[in-house]
Amino acid sequence: MTEDEFTYKNLRNAHQLEKRFSPLSDLEPSFYMRARKYISMLESMKEEVSPSQSKILESEIKNARLTLERIYELREKKIASAALSKVRGGNPDIKKLLPAEHELFEELVRILTAFRNKIMHGEKEVEKIPKDTARGVLLIKEDIPTFVGTDMKRYHLKKNDMISMGEGMYKTLEKRGVGERINL
Repeated sequence: MTEDEFTYKNLRNAHQLEKRFSPLSDLEPSFYMRARKYISMLESMKEEVSPSQSKILESEIKNARLTLERIYELREKKIASAALSKVRGGNPDIKKLLPAEHELFEELVRILTAFRNKIMHGEKEVEKIPKDTARGVLLIKEDIPTFVGTDMKRYHLKKNDMISMGEGMYKTLEKRGVGERINL
């Protein structure tokens, strides 16, 4: 293993930093790509080992995917908060956004601004999002036990979490009274 190689330790360190501090942590621009490559490497190794070692690798793959997902979700929440702050006149620190995250930030700001103008000033130039790609941002109103969504991902949601999810899932959580859709 070379010094440059990505390991589970890189994922855990990034997760701990992201969890511990409220501003975005400083990740290298290729972080997500290197993490995906690491998971792919583990998956290819699974074919080359004994069944008992394969089970260990499956566990490592599962943990790596879950940790990467948690890192993204923590960052996604911080990005959504930063976009909301910007729309409300704040000046959030976005220096540590990765390129793809910067695109998400700009798109959230654009959508929030358009809807704010529509509601506050009656402007009608709000683009329609195609129904099949419709997603909703949901504010979680109470802690929810861990569940598996329609996308087969595990969700660990706490009160005041904001999460972007597909239409079917956010409607279900809304219907159960544990989430409130935030109109963007």
